[in-house]
Amino acid sequence: MFYKENTVFEPLSISNSLINNLREMFYKITIKNDIDSNLDLRMRKLVTTYNNRKCHGFQPFVISLKCKSLMKYINGLKTFEKKTKQLNELQDMMFEAGKMLYAKYDPHLIYTFQNEINLVYNYNDQGNYIYDGNINKMLTSITSYVSVFFTKCLMKHNIDLDVNFFGQFVEFKTDYEILNYLIWRQMDCKRNTISLLYKCVNFEDFLSMTESIDNMSIENMLFDINQKLDKKIECDYKNLLTGNVIKKYMFQKLVKQSVCNCNEDKINEGLSKDIIVTRKSVGVEHFSFSDNFKDNFQKYIVEKLISL
Repeated sequence: MFYKENTVFEPLSISNSLINNLREMFYKITIKNDIDSNLDLRMRKLVTTYNNRKCHGFQPFVISLKCKSLMKYINGLKTFEKKTKQLNELQDMMFEAGKMLYAKYDPHLIYTFQNEINLVYNYNDQGNYIYDGNINKMLTSITSYVSVFFTKCLMKHNIDLDVNFFGQFVEFKTDYEILNYLIWRQMDCKRNTISLLYKCVNFEDFLSMTESIDNMSIENMLFDINQKLDKKIECDYKNLLTGNVIKKYMFQKLVKQSVCNCNEDKINEGLSKDIIVTRKSVGVEHFSFSDNFKDNFQKYIVEKLISL
């Protein structure tokens, strides 16, 4: 094949143009994919950072649940008799909710009062295990479950209320601080209950807004209630002042077991013998956490079950 020097072939020029166009297209696609990929990774990292946080594993923690609409319902003014009846009904519902929470989430202890539920978890030799310690999963699951359950409880009592609990997670570096936390919450329980009962005893004055609890101590309010009702609130309504301490117990029970005695093809029915079986049950107590701090810490925080 012969050709002249300095001859420029047109097909070569077209090829270079095509290559340049392809290179430009590939460059744009690559940059776009890199941007999409970087954005995806960055956003996923943010989601993971804020939602995959885990508890320590060998530190006790509390999941505290509260409901604002329930507190608003509780704070509605009523006569003393109606208010104490309402609070006792709510406390019974809290106990029912506590039993269901025990069955599903297996805490060491549950403490409830008015519009608040506290699930207490202490570590064991394997560490905490619920949802592999994922805090976000614990909060979303428990708040959703108790909101639905409590709404059903209220409906059974013909109470139409939109119940939505929200949750908070609190972890403690020092073991005994978890009991101090419960003492703090119990102090709030007592203060809130006495303030509420004081308003109900002075129902007419608060209804007409001629009375206020500003700058009034809890001791003075308690004295006024006892004097006007001729009662001792600390004893007569102790359960409302302390809240529910809900714990799982283990006990032994004597039961009769049927026995079939086969002797020479003759079966003697109706025979029985006494045997001891172990049972577990969730119960409720009403006492002050601050009384006998050391024993209460061991019995209600450290031990998973109380033996009766």
